[in-house]
Amino acid sequence: MAKLSRLEVMDLKNRYLSKLRDNNIPMDQVKHYISRDITDSKQAEKMIKELDKEFTKIKEDDLDLLLFDVLEILQETPAQWTVDKDNNIYTVYPHPVVSNGRVTGVEYKTHKSYYFEDTELFDRYIVLQNDIAKASKKKNGSGGRGRPSKFSAEQVAEWAKLKDQGYSYKTIAESNDVYATTIGSYVRKYKKKQQAG
Repeated sequence: MAKLSRLEVMDLKNRYLSKLRDNNIPMDQVKHYISRDITDSKQAEKMIKELDKEFTKIKEDDLDLLLFDVLEILQETPAQWTVDKDNNIYTVYPHPVVSNGRVTGVEYKTHKSYYFEDTELFDRYIVLQNDIAKASKKKNGSGGRGRPSKFSAEQVAEWAKLKDQGYSYKTIAESNDVYATTIGSYVRKYKKKQQAG
C-alpha cells in the first residue's frame, strides 16, 4: 500500500471538499471515493476525520452567514402598508425567502412571526441566542470577556483577511476572545461596505 505525499493528500482533500460543498455529494459517497483513491487505510481514516471536521466548520460558517442575512432583513427592512381589494389598509411585514442556502428575496406577509423552515438554520439561531444570553449575563457583573461594544476598522479588516485565508469564524473568535457570531456579523458588514465602494 503506497502512501500518498502530503501534496497529493491536500489536493485530494480540496477535491473532496468541493464535492461535498459545491456538488452536494453526500459524505457516504465521498467515503467511497476515498477508499478508491487512498489505498493506505490509516491515511484514508485520517482523511475522513479531517474532511468531516472541515466540512462541519464550512457548513457552520455558511449557516451563520445565511442567518445574518435573514436577521438583517427581519430587523432592518421596514414594514409596508398595503390595500386589499375592499380598500382596507393594513401592514405587511418582511419575510426573507431562503432557497439553496441563500436569501433569494423578500416576501411581505400580514404577520410578524418568521418561521425557520430549515431546522439547521434554526439550530444556528438558537446557538446565537445562547451566545447573546451568555454575553449579557457576563456583562451584568459576573466577569465577562471585557470586550468592547464596537471593534476598530483595523481589527475587523484583520478578521476579514483571516476569513479570506480560510480560517473559520470559530477559530478567529477563539484567538480574539470574541463569539463566532460576532466575528461573522462584523466581517459580513465589512465586506458589504468594501463591495459597495
